[in-house]
Amino acid sequence: MWSLTGKFHGTPVKAAGDGFEFDGVPFKLAVVGLEPSRFSEDGDPIWGVVLDSSALNWPEKISGLLDLLVRLAILEEDDIPF
Repeated sequence: MWSLTGKFHGTPVKAAGDGFEFDGVPFKLAVVGLEPSRFSEDGDPIWGVVLDSSALNWPEKISGLLDLLVRLAILEEDDIPF
């Protein structure tokens, strides 16, 4: 979480509880599935953004969050330390 917090420095994202918050919308970065892999018996993790269902009330904020994550290249597996 600390390395991600450093990447978020100077952005609207802040640490909140066991996740983060973007412009009032709580979110987490977590494994959301497994992709079959010839190198791993279990498969490679697929990382995603986990939002509370209340976030659906703010589609423009979700779009802004996803744009920010892509711009910061945070959705790369090596950037997620857990």
